[in-house]
Amino acid sequence: MDPSNPTAYEDLGDAHLLKQMCSEAAKNYKRSEELSGHAQNGAEIAKAFADAGCRGMMNKYLEFYSDPSNPDYFPMSAGLTAAYLGEKDLAFKYLEQAFATKQGILWLKVEPQLDNIRSDPRYADLLRRVGLAQ
Repeated sequence: MDPSNPTAYEDLGDAHLLKQMCSEAAKNYKRSEELSGHAQNGAEIAKAFADAGCRGMMNKYLEFYSDPSNPDYFPMSAGLTAAYLGEKDLAFKYLEQAFATKQGILWLKVEPQLDNIRSDPRYADLLRRVGLAQ
């Protein structure tokens, strides 16, 4: 409804990603970054997708959000991306950082990008510590 809202484009990109519609995801992630004032990130995401497809795009996304010296550092997004890429140990590393910094961890129980790590005992333990255990 608001074409200037970067979060809407990021969420749309996530939906496309989960449906394996990587070209559409790349366009939406690029637009989200542009609207957030990070046009360079958007250009790098588009280039990574063009060069290495969906996996390359997600590796670039992980690079943006996993570096604490980067102003875009957001450990929850890094954890989601690592989980999507199948990097379980890396995903838990960043999810633990999200828990420690209380950044985005509230979405732990509902993020579809975490589906492939939900059976890991570390996930159940993290849910318990966050207060979201069943």
